[in-house]
Amino acid sequence: MTSLLINKDYKKFRYLFKNSKNLFAGKYSSKLKGQGVEFCDLKVYEFGDDVRKIDWNVTARMNVPFVREFLEEKDASHYFLIDASGSMFNKLDEIKKLVSTLIFACNGFSDNFSVVICRKNFLKVVPLSKGKKHLIRCIYELSELKEEGFGDINVGLKYLLSTIKKNSVISIICDDLDLADDTLSFITALKKRNKVSYFNFYNSTELEFDLGLDVFTDSESGEDVMYDLDDDEVYEIILSFNNKLKNCEKLIKRTGSKYFNFDCKSSVVDAMRLERFEI
Repeated sequence: MTSLLINKDYKKFRYLFKNSKNLFAGKYSSKLKGQGVEFCDLKVYEFGDDVRKIDWNVTARMNVPFVREFLEEKDASHYFLIDASGSMFNKLDEIKKLVSTLIFACNGFSDNFSVVICRKNFLKVVPLSKGKKHLIRCIYELSELKEEGFGDINVGLKYLLSTIKKNSVISIICDDLDLADDTLSFITALKKRNKVSYFNFYNSTELEFDLGLDVFTDSESGEDVMYDLDDDEVYEIILSFNNKLKNCEKLIKRTGSKYFNFDCKSSVVDAMRLERFEI
């Protein structure tokens, strides 16, 4: 039964990727920069070698021209950090579509990718790898993804800081608009040696209130609170939300990271057409 469900989700996400495949044309960013990533060895100059790679210090000592060789690492490493706290209950479907589309694109480029899920009491990690089997494993974890109570995105950020060395592509998928100083510090530290994108998910239908007495439930704590709303209070709530949205974008961009807004009221594919990002 489980294999049938995985196969069903795999086909569904693959179909979604095919419909959005043209969005990734020209968006690939190789890990390879310049002549290579890491110095490997020296060799005697041969006709046809790039003269720009000549090591003049060694050449002067040996009286024979030597050129530097570099270890070229072209495969990029992608990490997808997903907040699975209770507040994501009406956003997870669109998040699954986004992440599955991106990992299908990574697989198409033969890149490595990893999925890191922040839940209430633990961190679920699908280690960095590549290939179809790894893709199916990630699809399975996404299909099983459910929101659960309180979540702390900082746990996932700390894990990435302790795991990633450099030159990786990190996508943070979250709905947290009130970013703590620690969170911003972790994102800044990751950005120093990696490419970081912050995908903020929200649902504009959450701002559609009934006037008068209404009960609201905290999706993370489960606590019910009753409010008596009038037009002015609804206006203030919407205004406060929009201000938080703008402030979150400003803080993320200040770290040097890229910022993307996704309204779950519209489809992910439509949102990706409007947003500009590299894979």
